[in-house]
Amino acid sequence: MVRYNYGSPTWLKVISYVVLSVFVLAALFCLAVLIYGGCEGTTFVETLQTWFTPDKLEEGAEAVQQTTTVLHFIK
Repeated sequence: MVRYNYGSPTWLKVISYVVLSVFVLAALFCLAVLIYGGCEGTTFVETLQTWFTPDKLEEGAEAVQQTTTVLHFIK
């Protein structure tokens, strides 16, 4: 008697679990942003901007400019 396997292949199950895990982690991250933003009195986008926008971007640009100027004088 021949036994047939009608289930999904193992690689498809692994990929589906990985994709599902990514979605769950993204949902938990969004929930954390919403809760933190609610406590701080900011919106979702404002909270993300404060978390991921570097505060010292202008200072870094000035440091790069000074370094290039010094290197130019050294040459």
